[in-house]
Amino acid sequence: MTREELLRKNSQIAKEICLHIKELAAQAIVIVITNPLDLMTQLALKITGFSAARVIGMGISLDAARLANLISRQLDIPAIDIEPCVIGSHGEGMLVLPRLTKVKGVCLEEFLDKETIKSLVEKTLGRGLEIVTLLGAGSAYFAPSAAASVLVRSIVKDEKRVIGACACLSGEYGIKDVCIGVPCRIGREGIEKIIELELNQEEQRLLRQSAEKLKTQYRYIA
Repeated sequence: MTREELLRKNSQIAKEICLHIKELAAQAIVIVITNPLDLMTQLALKITGFSAARVIGMGISLDAARLANLISRQLDIPAIDIEPCVIGSHGEGMLVLPRLTKVKGVCLEEFLDKETIKSLVEKTLGRGLEIVTLLGAGSAYFAPSAAASVLVRSIVKDEKRVIGACACLSGEYGIKDVCIGVPCRIGREGIEKIIELELNQEEQRLLRQSAEKLKTQYRYIA
């Protein structure tokens, strides 16, 4: 089965679920966990017809947690002291941003040399595949469940917490009508604000490149 065929097959399942949500829970906030995450979030937004604030993809919050875990092990400090920064699509288009990642409020680059940081970035990019390989069958589920629970708690308790999530952009970062991972303030209404980081030119280019690739892929399931 080709990637395109797999996308179409998964999209049919997602469409059916989204139609039921639209009919039976019209006021719900939808959290998408299914892969390919960004494309399924875009599809859920289209099929439900819900506002962009009420359709959230879990994606990069999981990637950020994996980065925090790796840094925690490297520095031997609690993960709670780490503010990881990951944006872009959940997968090959993920952008790990070490210069915006902080440890106790201080830039990660003050703690680790370039080679060590590069190694942590590469491990973060390959973490999902590594976990699936170690499992032998099936998919990762402990960490995705934990990442989803963080989103649920922020919504239910109206925490207004800034969490990396897949959101539909409407001009932020120069990107429009694409669901992609960015920092969002999450509260009772869902995505209450999309946070725009101060990216440099190369980071901005890579994020837009990731968005364009998602647009191309989405044509196979739209």
